[in-house]
Amino acid sequence: MTSFTLEIDPYDVLGVAEGANLEEIREAYRRKAKLHHPDAGGETWAFRILVQAYENLSAARVSRVAWAEFAARPTAARVVPPEHESDDVEETVRAGAQDVVLDPARVVDVEKLWVRRDVGGVWLLRDALGNDRFLSCSLNVTWPSEAHGDEARSVADPAGIVQELTDVFSEMQSLSGATSSNSQTEEERFSGWLSYPSLNKATIAFRELHHALRSRGFSVRSWTRDLTIPRERR
Repeated sequence: MTSFTLEIDPYDVLGVAEGANLEEIREAYRRKAKLHHPDAGGETWAFRILVQAYENLSAARVSRVAWAEFAARPTAARVVPPEHESDDVEETVRAGAQDVVLDPARVVDVEKLWVRRDVGGVWLLRDALGNDRFLSCSLNVTWPSEAHGDEARSVADPAGIVQELTDVFSEMQSLSGATSSNSQTEEERFSGWLSYPSLNKATIAFRELHHALRSRGFSVRSWTRDLTIPRERR
């Protein structure tokens, strides 16, 4: 079996400018998803490249937006209004693990981003975790937490925290079976994402990541963002 490594420019894939905001990225993704989704006659490999490009560009932006939603309504899920469900991607955000905060400067945000195809609603009733329905599963990691940014910016050694998170991320890349990953570090900020081929592997990876962070004295604030892509109507 021959393996190929392909370098892609996510901006070219989605057709957006480098300064595109989150809404522009999402709109480009939704528009192209309708054209390239396998249910609409598209190729599975091409659609996965599209999903990966979306993950690459939106991971950090999506994390910031998601936490802002929970700051106001920490237990509520946000769903795209019903009038858009027939022809648009449905998006739902659910609260996840919320560790006790021992040190506000060491709180890490982790978003679980699931992208799946709709199968007429029956996935809610039977075989809800069928891996063939998940087109992409990724973990998006951000520090400082949106909820504790002020405390994090006041720590004496933010570069040291960034290095600790870089070490954890490197371990996850090599040990968790991630199919692709990307991270960006600055002296006072860390962001990265890890992508997995199935929901099962992503769920196990989150448990491993959670344990690795807690063992180093970090607290985790997490949520799950579901993007459900509707079937094209015949």
